[in-house]
Amino acid sequence: MPSTKPRILLIGAPGSGKTSTAEKLAAKLGVPHVDGSSVLKKTIIAGSSKPAPQEVFNAIINCDHKGVVVSGFPKTVAQAVMLDRLLSSANLNFDRVVMFDLPERLQKRRMKTRKRAGENDKKRHTKILGFRKQKALLRAFYRDKGVLIEMQPRAKQRFVARRVLRVAKGMQKAKELRARHLEGRK
Repeated sequence: MPSTKPRILLIGAPGSGKTSTAEKLAAKLGVPHVDGSSVLKKTIIAGSSKPAPQEVFNAIINCDHKGVVVSGFPKTVAQAVMLDRLLSSANLNFDRVVMFDLPERLQKRRMKTRKRAGENDKKRHTKILGFRKQKALLRAFYRDKGVLIEMQPRAKQRFVARRVLRVAKGMQKAKELRARHLEGRK
């Protein structure tokens, strides 16, 4: 029987709380968390010649089809399209894509409070601009697939995680019912 655990993708601007929320959500759902940004950094350090979506796809596949929460990737529509093709080739998809939409002033403030080696105001601004250019395209791509949920994570991080968890639990329940229905038809 296919997994009833959800596969959720969290995307959003730098500093919007994707990774923190993903960690909490994965723990509550009992599924692995794949931090796409970390996968990419390891790939760059290792000097891999594989395209970025392939590395993230490999990390998702290694979760053994038991559900997964992915954060920090894709960052562009081209990456999203390639990742989608790779997932489709393995008969996988994301059940929901949650886009965190945070005003730029809050992004800047949140990014300043986190400690990242080599990150300065100019680098933070470049990251924010990069996401701003891709945001509408990513939104349209996932909306057209019928999996997009948009959230404004302005509340404390634990409240945002609870909201995403409610969405995920609703999806999980629907998948369980669908799986039981399909089993009963055999």
